[in-house]
Amino acid sequence: NASLKQWVKELRVLYEAECMNTLQSKSVPRETAPPHDPPAHSTREAVGAIQLRAQDVSTEFAKLCQRLEWLELDQVPVLAKSLVCHINTFLKDYTTQWTSAEPDFQPQSSLGRQSKVIEQICQRLTDVCGDDHTREADEQDTTRQVVQVVTALGHAFTKLVDLMISREIKIVIRSLEDDCSFQDARDAITSLTAMGADGGHICRLIARLGGVRALLGICLESRAGVVRVDALRALATVCCVVEGILELEKCETVYGRPCKKQQPTVSFVSRRGRGGGGGGAVRRSVPRGGAQRGGGVLAQVTSPWVEDNHRLAGLHDNMDAIVAALTGLARCTETPETFLLASAALANLTFLDSDFVDAMVAAGTARVLLRAARGSLAHSIFTKDQIATVLANLAGSRGAAEEVVAAGGVSVLLALLNTRPAPSHRLPEVATAERVQQKSAIALSR
Repeated sequence: NASLKQWVKELRVLYEAECMNTLQSKSVPRETAPPHDPPAHSTREAVGAIQLRAQDVSTEFAKLCQRLEWLELDQVPVLAKSLVCHINTFLKDYTTQWTSAEPDFQPQSSLGRQSKVIEQICQRLTDVCGDDHTREADEQDTTRQVVQVVTALGHAFTKLVDLMISREIKIVIRSLEDDCSFQDARDAITSLTAMGADGGHICRLIARLGGVRALLGICLESRAGVVRVDALRALATVCCVVEGILELEKCETVYGRPCKKQQPTVSFVSRRGRGGGGGGAVRRSVPRGGAQRGGGVLAQVTSPWVEDNHRLAGLHDNMDAIVAALTGLARCTETPETFLLASAALANLTFLDSDFVDAMVAAGTARVLLRAARGSLAHSIFTKDQIATVLANLAGSRGAAEEVVAAGGVSVLLALLNTRPAPSHRLPEVATAERVQQKSAIALSR
């Protein structure tokens, strides 16, 4: 039951070192699961289990490092033995509970070599903290050696965890690259999205292991259907880090520079193609939600919040098509979430190049946003922030400023200037309300 599971979970972290001494630091044997190729949903569970148990090991690292910092050396041998036991249990449970990974622990494999390195460092830590060694060496020398060994063990363990997670990610990506069923594809994409939502580090691993290319393959597959919507969502998730954006650019299928038989990514947010025989009526071929997710990808890859982000090579070449597509999406949508994504992408583009401002004048972007600002689509404080950003940057251009004034932008900006955070707003919303006021003031002054 739930209480027993919680007790077992806490027991791994809270048990006394004397228990391990009694058990001679040996793991309790468990039945070995038969080898199999785990499905996508079990790989996601495996990644969660790896992260959870790695956190337990990190807790032991923190305890040991704290005692070293405080120079409580009498506690170091006990905590070092506890750390070694946790790592041994971690390695055994990985092969017996979370995944069938025995082949990967062969000496020639990356996991096998790294696990061997960890075993050697653990043995070194045990020797350094042993009674014989501490009697022969002085206190300062012993502390220095323990710090060096623990540091090396921390780096090695981090690398091992990355290798384990990478193996699980490869299973999911491989299932996307192979011919798989509709449901298997959806499960795999859902797994990548869930894993990517855990943080930037997992997203970097997914990008490095070919996840972006696999997801783009689904997006550009004419038979993908509704799976394309899920793939676009996963793509936006992975592209929250610059490594994902760079991989997207390497695929040469971005913003109108497609490979053979592939459409540009911008087509996913466009109502129609760029003309000629390229795009076609995308609204008729993309399922409901596809345009929204495509706008989300564009908003993510142009986000100024992505650390070390850079300007993608194909943006300027397809500037008019991108702006027209996003403006059309903002004009036609009836959902606040989709409007927020489209306006965020437009706001990001205004920071990249002044030519995007001219493209927005041609597309009538200001009128679309001002009309929405007077309605229910712009009720969210975050949507108001995006609208204020676009209007402030448009106001920096004489031609665009005249269009904003002609469309009634002054009254909208005065209303935005009067934005106040609600009593129920949290700190992020309060900060956003302040940005809306600042940007509205800049737009009015311009």
